[in-house]
Amino acid sequence: MDTNQLLQDRRNLMNYRQALRAKERSLQARARALAQAPVVDSGGGDIQKLERSFRQFLPESHIPGNVGGLNRVAWDFNFVVDFDFGIAPAFDNTVSQTQEFQNTQEAAFIILASSRASSSDVAAKAPLTIDFKDRQSSRFLMDRPIPFQALGSRSRESIMTTPFLLMPNAKLQVTIAGFTTFPVTVAGPNAHQLRFFGYRIRVEDADKVLTAVFGR
Repeated sequence: MDTNQLLQDRRNLMNYRQALRAKERSLQARARALAQAPVVDSGGGDIQKLERSFRQFLPESHIPGNVGGLNRVAWDFNFVVDFDFGIAPAFDNTVSQTQEFQNTQEAAFIILASSRASSSDVAAKAPLTIDFKDRQSSRFLMDRPIPFQALGSRSRESIMTTPFLLMPNAKLQVTIAGFTTFPVTVAGPNAHQLRFFGYRIRVEDADKVLTAVFGR
């Protein structure tokens, strides 16, 4: 290897080490400051003081998103459900599979969009329908099952015309089923994933958040 190149690489390495040490000292200083500074008062929960402390001692990328403005009551979230029909399954109207996810008790979940992803382009074209049901209220998100391909792909989510509110601890049930009266074999692995996007909200603030979502 060229000697000049070796010298340049050595200088680059030294510069990189110096930059890392500077970042290390900065983080250590922040850690000491956080250890010494009270974040909340003894009265139990001054949000404004908490926010000021975060902004004073944390880099912007580390400040929690649910401190400040609307984000005090709402934050981005998503849930995933997975289906696996195996290798080269034969789909007809006797084949179905149901999966679900359960919203945690921390907050409700407003579903704004959904997307699908499949194990292959062939699997993505399988003759399937899909529907969604809120187990807690027995409500369906649509009046009848829709073609699986009607959902947007991972890069182009389907935006819901009306956001759907899933209460804390409620379960959303997802069913994928065949619809043909004769078997249709789909080659290769047939696995599918659905993702639901939206906002988590604290129930006591639901009116405020829904007003922001619906504009009234």
